[in-house]
Amino acid sequence: MTCARCQQPAVVQAIESHGTVGYCQTCACARAREVGHERRVRPGAKREASARWLNVEGHRLGLLGELAFARRYHLAVDLRARVNDSGVDFATAAGTVDVKTNSSPKHPNILVPADAKIRADIYVLACVWRKTGVQLMGWCRRSLVEAAPIKQLVVPTRVVAAPQLNAIEALDALLLPPGEPVRADEITW
Repeated sequence: MTCARCQQPAVVQAIESHGTVGYCQTCACARAREVGHERRVRPGAKREASARWLNVEGHRLGLLGELAFARRYHLAVDLRARVNDSGVDFATAAGTVDVKTNSSPKHPNILVPADAKIRADIYVLACVWRKTGVQLMGWCRRSLVEAAPIKQLVVPTRVVAAPQLNAIEALDALLLPPGEPVRADEITW
């Protein structure tokens, strides 16, 4: 598959309103920024209790984490326009997955608003390193998120610290089709 924009080899697939397309690493990052603009919640808009007030950068960072996950596990990222996050980014044979992206290299944690419904079976932590890219850091099951302590950040938030997470390689046997190689999960720019 080639990139829908520049015809270079595609590294990730995305579900767009007109169908599934491929993107190279550079175009995938650019498309994440565009979708961030499309998905931002405007002031005064009605929202569900669990929806966060993210700016464009927040949506872009979240999509970069989803792109890294999709690339590693041969999945497609859903880039279609939507108003609220359902709490599930991917449906897999091992269960539903929610990728949480963090931009704090000193404190990489899975953060879930306390008022959000815990919908996914598996939670994955992706970290964005500003100067290099994004990388998958670890994962946990729903039960760990449900039992996580609630801390007062900007809003009350369930916090699962990185040392509590399973190594990302432990997810490979659950999510990769038999015989499929692991793709690099790091997306750089």
